[in-house]
Amino acid sequence: MGKAFTRWSRWIPTGGYGRNNLHVFQGGVARLARTEPLITRLRRIEGQVRGLQKMIEEKRACEDILTQINAVVSAILKVKELILKDYTQKCVLEYEETGDKSKLDSLISMLIKHSGEV
Repeated sequence: MGKAFTRWSRWIPTGGYGRNNLHVFQGGVARLARTEPLITRLRRIEGQVRGLQKMIEEKRACEDILTQINAVVSAILKVKELILKDYTQKCVLEYEETGDKSKLDSLISMLIKHSGEV
């Protein structure tokens, strides 16, 4: 995968990222354009949760259940990380193209709001 350099962000991979691949702004709100990788991860998480249900029904060891819960939480955090990364790149690219500081303000607000949440 190639890389493109911008002055505000270090390296943004091209092909998977970029103005037309990350988000589409509709009514001033960024929406994900590429959802397939996220849906794939969420389906995997869904399977992990079903596995957790089965483990509980089978009265498996608490340590095993807690280990699986940690795996689910980690997977959810990874999905969150990918969405935040894409949104960050989109806001920076929009700012570079338009000079509209509100894009960066929106990014900062979102990062503050979601920084400590699972």
